[in-house]
Amino acid sequence: MGIPYLNYFFITNKPVDNAVNANLTLFELHNLIAEQQKVSRDTSSASYGIAIEVFDKETNTTTSYISACEAGKALSDSKSTILRNIRGENKKPFRNRYILTEKKVGF
Repeated sequence: MGIPYLNYFFITNKPVDNAVNANLTLFELHNLIAEQQKVSRDTSSASYGIAIEVFDKETNTTTSYISACEAGKALSDSKSTILRNIRGENKKPFRNRYILTEKKVGF
């Protein structure tokens, strides 16, 4: 039938008998694909990422992130730096302010 794309479209160079004409403009199609890619990335991150809790010693607050990548973005650092800190390769609080831990997620 074709190649599945984001479980939403089939890419094929052959006519599909039961295809429905969506009447989308090229701009609308581009936006729809971009939206589905973002959903796919977010779902992938949430499913396979390591959830991170960040305790801020200065404000005494804890913030949760769905992945090390998201925590890194929020703290303006890389995913690998966040993971190294969590794995105990760095014994002091991150930036002398944040305590990073892996969040246990129950299924």
